[in-house]
Amino acid sequence: MDILELLKKDHENMLLLFDELDRTGERARMRTVRQNKLFEQLRQELELHMLGEEEVFYAALGGDEIIRPIVRDALEEHRNARRLLAELITTQEDEKWFSTISALRDTVERHIEEEEDDLFENAEGILDGEQRNAMGNRIVEIKDRHLANMSR
Repeated sequence: MDILELLKKDHENMLLLFDELDRTGERARMRTVRQNKLFEQLRQELELHMLGEEEVFYAALGGDEIIRPIVRDALEEHRNARRLLAELITTQEDEKWFSTISALRDTVERHIEEEEDDLFENAEGILDGEQRNAMGNRIVEIKDRHLANMSR
């Protein structure tokens, strides 16, 4: 599968999970079991997505002089997302949890916009279809391997 299509699909899935978290949070000031499950699904998808991007996509593009600063910024956004995920895992107070989810959503949305507008456009000019398909398949393998390890 083309890596750009795969990453866009991941982006769409994560945004749908954020939307679902928002919908379930509109009526409650306290976290629900449903929200905790949605967050766990979002956390897992986000972590696997970032891992695949870093090991395959950014690694392939980071050597390009023009793209290197964009990749560096994307990696910084990943560090920020991981920090927010860690806060969410340990936060007991519901109000802080909801504000941190909101901050994570803002971070992820900004990252997606910058990545799809800047990085994807440049990648299309550097990578041919065969390379993009091989990279997409590699990300699927990485995700499958990590999911198998998580279920043990």
